[in-house]
Amino acid sequence: MSYKLIKDRYFATLGWTNRENASDAKVAFMNDVDMTSAIRLREKYTDLKPSYTALLARAIALAIREHPKANRMVLALPFYKRIVQFDAINITIAIEQQQKDASKDTVLADTVYHVDQKSLSDIMVQLHEMARATPENNPRQRQLAFIVEKLPNWLALLLISIPRWFPGMWVQHRGGSVLISSPCKYGVERLVANWSWPIGFSFGLLRKQPVVVADEVVVRPVMSVTMSFDRRVLLGAPAARFFKRVCDLLENAEETLDMDSPATPAMQEGRNAAAREDVA
Repeated sequence: MSYKLIKDRYFATLGWTNRENASDAKVAFMNDVDMTSAIRLREKYTDLKPSYTALLARAIALAIREHPKANRMVLALPFYKRIVQFDAINITIAIEQQQKDASKDTVLADTVYHVDQKSLSDIMVQLHEMARATPENNPRQRQLAFIVEKLPNWLALLLISIPRWFPGMWVQHRGGSVLISSPCKYGVERLVANWSWPIGFSFGLLRKQPVVVADEVVVRPVMSVTMSFDRRVLLGAPAARFFKRVCDLLENAEETLDMDSPATPAMQEGRNAAAREDVA
């Protein structure tokens, strides 16, 4: 026999949620961002250097403050269609969960809440916790594992789909309007994808490339940043202004993103623990 069929409950359940992406309203923007300032900002941190994911998350959150229409989702019930405006700025991060059995690899999409109110170090602590997440120490992953592994497939599909119909449940289980997912650590330079979230950000591998600065060609570290968005939430021009603001914040990271808050003893303990490990 030249093939075999693999029974994978995560594929059968989570893969089916891609139908939420079935929209002709999705558009993508892409910019190459000069990361010189961001790299200098990272070097200022001696104990816990902010990752590019943390820098992007904070830039997105600050840009949403200025462009609140980016913090929306579409409630598209058959006979009740509305735009939902979120109050809090929450950003969901997609993190690969590698298993010993490769056929069971999946993605944990966990949320950093109130990102605009958090320092880079605070964001890094949460990213560190996400990277180490297991069903035993992460409530969202534990809940997902129970739904996918213990319930009938039809019921698991129903439960996982419910949040897109109820804004309160969306905030609780999926965060807000934005998802960040990056394959850069695997050597990918660019990614254009269609996410279940209204807005999806991705970034690629940091690379050196010639750029023109003050009419001179210089070599700078550059990172490709992509934003896909639902045009029912943001029209083209507002989306372009929002995306440009995110890129500008990254390119001027030392002046725009370097806000660090005094840590409580518990938060400082988390920072110290996270600093001992390298988080992408």
